[in-house]
Amino acid sequence: SLVWRLDKDEASSTFAVVRSHLVDLMAACGPAQRLRQLVVDLEPPGQGKLTGTAVTQASIGYLSQAAAVMNQDQQEAVRHVLCMRDYAMILGMPGTGKTTTIVHIIKALLAEGCSILLTSYTNSAVD
Repeated sequence: SLVWRLDKDEASSTFAVVRSHLVDLMAACGPAQRLRQLVVDLEPPGQGKLTGTAVTQASIGYLSQAAAVMNQDQQEAVRHVLCMRDYAMILGMPGTGKTTTIVHIIKALLAEGCSILLTSYTNSAVD
């Protein structure tokens, strides 16, 4: 007897979604307009509170408690991220405390009630 098997081509639907997002990005209207300015036009990230409001007492309280375990550069990096509207980058040589700094940034943002999506090029960095 003859048996047929039909497999869904996941790649074609994925490429369709990616193509749709690229068209939206290049159209530069609606929510994609700011993203286009940042990614395509290379506009620097804007300063302003990530949450759209002033840094809350909750994050100030967290930073006060965490100051004992962070060095001055780490404290400055956390404060900088809390004051950025679009994005901030944490750069440094291996062993300089980037991961620790990111953990404190996440905890400070959680204290403000923010939702957080953490991504990385490798899964070991997120683990």
